[in-house]
Amino acid sequence: MNESELVTAILTIREQVGFLWNFYVTACVFLIGWIFSSKIIWNETKRKVVIGLFAAFALTNLSAIYNEYSLLSAATEQLSYLIRHDNRFLSKLSTDAGFGPFLASAIHIGADAFIIYLINFRCRGGENA
Repeated sequence: MNESELVTAILTIREQVGFLWNFYVTACVFLIGWIFSSKIIWNETKRKVVIGLFAAFALTNLSAIYNEYSLLSAATEQLSYLIRHDNRFLSKLSTDAGFGPFLASAIHIGADAFIIYLINFRCRGGENA
């Protein structure tokens, strides 16, 4: 791969990472809104179903985000090996891989745990309608 192809790949991967985070945050906001505005009476079965569905969604999204950050990291590392370091744009691009797969995973898992806490809080009587 040459520099031009790597730059295109890096920018495409970044767009995908942005899309995945936006999708995740939007889905979580809607879920939280539904949890606290719903007039549904929550019982143990509904709690387990909602947690199971959210966990499946969260794990799928987390896997995709982790993979995209791993690709971004590999692409930026490869670009850093190819470039002349007097090119400021490519030098900056080659050193900026975002959060990275591990920090992104930690943030995602922390948010997932908080949302599961909110589901449990709603089921246990907090804000019950």
